Amino acid sequence: MDGVILVNKNEDCTSFAIVKRVKRILRVKKVGHGGTLDPFAKGLLIILLGKATGLFERLKVLPKEYEGVVMLGVETDTFDRDGRIVSQKNGIRPSLAEVIDALKGFEGRIVQTPPKFSAVKISGKRAYDLARKGKEFEVKPREVDVFSVVMEAYTFPFIKVVVKAGSGFYMRSFAHELGQRLETVAHLYSLTRKAIGPFMLKDAVDSTQMVEKELKDKILPYEKALQLLNQ
Repeated sequence: MDGVILVNKNEDCTSFAIVKRVKRILRVKKVGHGGTLDPFAKGLLIILLGKATGLFERLKVLPKEYEGVVMLGVETDTFDRDGRIVSQKNGIRPSLAEVIDALKGFEGRIVQTPPKFSAVKISGKRAYDLARKGKEFEVKPREVDVFSVVMEAYTFPFIKVVVKAGSGFYMRSFAHELGQRLETVAHLYSLTRKAIGPFMLKDAVDSTQMVEKELKDKILPYEKALQLLNQ
């Protein structure tokens, strides 16, 4: 069984758990994914079956579209709502004009520092493993491409945005840095991945409703997936 399944991952579930469930339901030996999502995040997760697992390197460099909600006034150690609160500045309320101006500064090729709680490798070890052990280390900033940032709503303390960005972009770092630009603190309150390259969330099966027939009906054949990637 070779192909791709688009899954709409629900909140508070790991990407690895989705892979395990698909493997068990379809009784397929070789199953992987095309890029993980944090447990608190939801949205598009690409499941790879059989020889389609070889597409991982091509999938991870594709541009992605995210819908996120940033919460101002509260900073966490993980830069998302699941982390430990490390700072609060509830008295600072940026104006709508200030938020719009700050968001404009994120478009184009920017320098971004990944979160310490991330899969970035530091001397061969995952940053999140070092962070969980309380180790002191630095994560090097890197260049990433941001194609567009659109604000959909702002009602303090929440800013809802849609971001289209290239490989290596972290929405959690975006939220953290947005807080800094607004002279306050912030974290990523919610996150939905809407698209990965040509693959869209609207075509995905709900992870809470995965049964054998539904999954088999949703399998995109390996050749079709290759065709989409080569367009």
